[in-house]
Amino acid sequence: VKRGRFDRFLHRIQILPFFLLLVMKALLGRLTIIHFSMLDTMPFRVFYLVNRGRTYKFCQAPLGTSRSQHAFDNLLRRRRVAETPPAASLLVGFRPTSELSVRPAENGQPPALSHPALIHGKAWLDFVDARADTYLDGELRQAGLASAPEILSFMLGFFGKLDFMRYEGAQLDLFHDTVEILLEQGGGRPVFLKPHIITDLQVLNEAMARYEGKPVLVSYLHPTVLARRSRLFVVNYYSTTLATARTMGVPTIEYSAYSDQALAVSDGASMRPDMANHFINGNRDCLARVVGDILTGPTPDRTRTTTRVDPRLLGLLAGTGRVQDVLAATPAY
Repeated sequence: VKRGRFDRFLHRIQILPFFLLLVMKALLGRLTIIHFSMLDTMPFRVFYLVNRGRTYKFCQAPLGTSRSQHAFDNLLRRRRVAETPPAASLLVGFRPTSELSVRPAENGQPPALSHPALIHGKAWLDFVDARADTYLDGELRQAGLASAPEILSFMLGFFGKLDFMRYEGAQLDLFHDTVEILLEQGGGRPVFLKPHIITDLQVLNEAMARYEGKPVLVSYLHPTVLARRSRLFVVNYYSTTLATARTMGVPTIEYSAYSDQALAVSDGASMRPDMANHFINGNRDCLARVVGDILTGPTPDRTRTTTRVDPRLLGLLAGTGRVQDVLAATPAY
């Protein structure tokens, strides 16, 4: 819904007291701020200006970004690079190759460190183990489907124009190919469609009409919950949810339609080959073979894996440490 000028003005008046409260807490030293880029521009940069010692910028993607991803972003148009130094006293990336971790601490740039990506914490996995079956069975029951020991997860994205696709509208064709293959090869396993916040739900609902009466449902459950019972994860272009599947032993497929220019950049592979077990570019028959092989192959090894958060970083965020001390004590993560 588009807002008029009066609506935007009214909204700003409504949030002003909260804005001022945060500024006051910052001035009193009672505020730790973690952001991903929002504070780099005004008016939100004000929070950093009054809280320089305890404002930290974290990398937006826990798994960082690949060379191909950067190239894809600039495939047909050059993205504007922000010239203002990041609003942070410390930059935190999750891999040594993170764009935040490798940025030099010069020319006004804050220092940076790299911390292992926390994909799954023990407390979160314990919670998922305790609740996943209830959530999954509840969604199946609501959709009029029987409980199933295995499901097929299809993670959705943007249906609009993407510069690295062969043609505009390719994602909708890929969507139908994917759902049809999952139904043909799935042996009756329910297909869970997980929309992203950028997924056009009107387009999705219209596309779903083709599968009325089929074991296909739209789910908003967390990818970790879906992974507890998934036999595979499939996407039509890279999604960070593939990391969830990979770390939980679930095979991943990227079935896409990269342009020739994009394939040249990625050397004929996925933009994130470390996350996609299988990359298939527009070959429906190949997708059917791969799905069939996975479903007739061994059951995924769902061995739990967790990553420990360094207590020195936690202490810094809690306000009990200093940036200089953490950097001095942490030559490498």
